[in-house]
Amino acid sequence: MASRPTKPVARNRYKLAEAKQQMADAVGGSDIELELDNGVTVSIPHPLFYSSALKAELKKLDDDDAEGIARLLLGDDYEAYAESGADPDDLQFVLIAAQKDTQDTLAGRTTPTRS
Repeated sequence: MASRPTKPVARNRYKLAEAKQQMADAVGGSDIELELDNGVTVSIPHPLFYSSALKAELKKLDDDDAEGIARLLLGDDYEAYAESGADPDDLQFVLIAAQKDTQDTLAGRTTPTRS
C-alpha cells in the first residue's frame, strides 16, 4: 500500500523573538532604507515593526499630514530627507512598495519591486 503525502502540521506554539526574527528575515529587515536623489541613505521602520509608541503618535496625525508622518517615520533622518529636496508626500510610494513586497513575500511570490 502506497503512503499518501502528509500535509505539514501547523505550529501552534512560537517563541516570540524567533517569530519576530523570522518575519524580519522574510521582509528584509525591520527597517526600510531609502536612497535619496542626492545619494544619501535614510531609513524608516518597516510598518510590521512600528513600535506601539510610534503607532500612537501616528494616530494623532491627520492622514494628509505628510510632513508630520515623514518627521515621525524618519526621526533624525528627516533633515537629510528634506535637504535632499524629497517631498514628504513621496514617502507614501515607499510605504506602498513595502506593503506590496511584504504581501508578495508572505504569499511566496517574488516580484522585483525593490533593489
